Amino acid sequence: MRQPSAAEIGGAPGEPSAAVRERVRAARERQERRLGSGRCNAEMTPAEARDCALGEGASALLADLYARQRLSGRAHDRALRLARTIADLEGVEAIGEEQMAQALQMRRRDHG
Repeated sequence: MRQPSAAEIGGAPGEPSAAVRERVRAARERQERRLGSGRCNAEMTPAEARDCALGEGASALLADLYARQRLSGRAHDRALRLARTIADLEGVEAIGEEQMAQALQMRRRDHG
């Protein structure tokens, strides 16, 4: 059996650093316009997080997980902040179902 090449193992090339840097810069600008100079989504108050624009699918997904897994208020707000950041990086105004699903999938779970 032959050893696979590095290209075969690594998959498709990733996004260039310059493109990532530009997406992050644009996302930070969106956050500052929304929250004020020097502030980012991680610094949102619970009220600001709960005031984020949510699409119908995103709202239903978060509500379902909140009820089924009995998320705490803090976990709920962390998911909103993370989904808002994902949406900012994608350049969309309202958090959609895709952004919420990704945020909920990425959330840390306490196992102890």
